[in-house]
Amino acid sequence: MAYLYSEFVVRASNGRWLRIAPFISEIDGVPVLQIDTSDNIGRFRINLNRCTLWDANPEAVERRMSASELINYLSSRFADDDEVTLSDLRKVLAP
Repeated sequence: MAYLYSEFVVRASNGRWLRIAPFISEIDGVPVLQIDTSDNIGRFRINLNRCTLWDANPEAVERRMSASELINYLSSRFADDDEVTLSDLRKVLAP
């Protein structure tokens, strides 16, 4: 981080919290808002001006797979000689 401004913490009930740390990126000089949360934060919302950027529970959102992870995942679901249709892929990816 090139320059860290004062970070602040928003505390909710039951020990839940959000830590917001604004800084200027060393890579490209762009302002960044880093938001870290407690493990049990639950649903929260981030708005930028009048636009909602985030409205979810981070624990409920599945992380994205890399291309190699996706290939390994799909390979584990089909035999090497299987002919796979788009419908088959949809069933595996969105059960």
